[in-house]
Amino acid sequence: MHDLQRAVLAPVMKSWACSRVAGLRAIPRPSAVGQVSSEGLDADRILLVGAGLAVGWGTSSHDTAMAGRLARALSDLTRRGADVDILSSPTMTVDNVAASLRSVTLRRYDAIVLTLGDLEALDLVSERAWARKLTATLELLLGAVPLSTRIFLVGINSIRSVPIFDSRFGAIADSQAAALNAVSAAICATLPRAVWMPLSARRGTKDSRDLFADYQRWAEELCDQMYDPLNVARAEGAEALLDTDRLALERERQRDLDALGILDTATEDRFDRIVALARSLYGTESAAFSIIDRDRQWHKSRENIDDEQIARIDSFCSIAIEDRGPFVVLDALVDDRVSQSLMVTETPYIRFYAGFPVESPSGERIGALCVFDPEPRRVDDVDPDMLRQLAHLIQAELRVNPTFD
Repeated sequence: MHDLQRAVLAPVMKSWACSRVAGLRAIPRPSAVGQVSSEGLDADRILLVGAGLAVGWGTSSHDTAMAGRLARALSDLTRRGADVDILSSPTMTVDNVAASLRSVTLRRYDAIVLTLGDLEALDLVSERAWARKLTATLELLLGAVPLSTRIFLVGINSIRSVPIFDSRFGAIADSQAAALNAVSAAICATLPRAVWMPLSARRGTKDSRDLFADYQRWAEELCDQMYDPLNVARAEGAEALLDTDRLALERERQRDLDALGILDTATEDRFDRIVALARSLYGTESAAFSIIDRDRQWHKSRENIDDEQIARIDSFCSIAIEDRGPFVVLDALVDDRVSQSLMVTETPYIRFYAGFPVESPSGERIGALCVFDPEPRRVDDVDPDMLRQLAHLIQAELRVNPTFD
């Protein structure tokens, strides 16, 4: 679109778009922040961020919107499971997305899915301005994530296919969206870890069945593009970190834990119920939601445990937070990782332990939900996926934190 034509149309488009956007308030949508998980013990971590598809228009839960369908489609392909974190807003743009991401630990993700550009198309943002701002945003993200992480930039879908935008003004916005999409594709082609991802057209009806079908189709299209890069990311990410990197990551983890303000706080029923359920389901003598502090393991919630804290050097949970999956010890006496711990050689004489890391709202592994017993177990007697689901219940409770919302 020529600059003169844009200058003439922009004020009219802005007025029309504002009147149309006001109508979006009546359309249901999930909360701006959330997490959807699908079954699996070594889940891929995905961040879905932006406006448009990330918002989940027309649904009351992210589970039935783009995030939930993406998590399940990925899990079906990889058999690893998937955790999709959502950070969305109808007003998120390429200008303000960086500010929204400040509360998130980006290095935790295997992939980031960006859905931006709808508002820019409606505002007739020029191709030059879009190119400058998008490049800056992508370079910022790529500099904040591991070299194995990929950024998937989703194309702007048809504006006019949204019923409230179906007019000649919507057609103008669609024309600008096509121009911005062309710029996006060209920029991603120059950035090795940025992937341009156009999706098929929206059906453009008010029927909720069509909307759900759209979300499912888009999720599957994304998965087709994400599958190989995610596998490559896993292989690259498995390489050992340097000791200096580990120290830096631990400092970041501790800063996030301190900011959460959970250390040395009183017991809470919302966590106690989950810990009691874990102990009951696994039939163990003890269970805990434990936080790993600088040199100690402190129990936020505990069942049949006398001490409120122990030294970190003897902590099983400190090992559990080193990876994203479950940490299971069937017989501590013969497991070199923990056999010398005082928790094994002295009271409570742990033989069996199963723990799953618990993450803060920003993605740091701050502790673990664990169950343990003085009797060893066989591998067939342990269901680590159930522990994962219970750990995610704790994570959901941690999100009910006004400092994050």
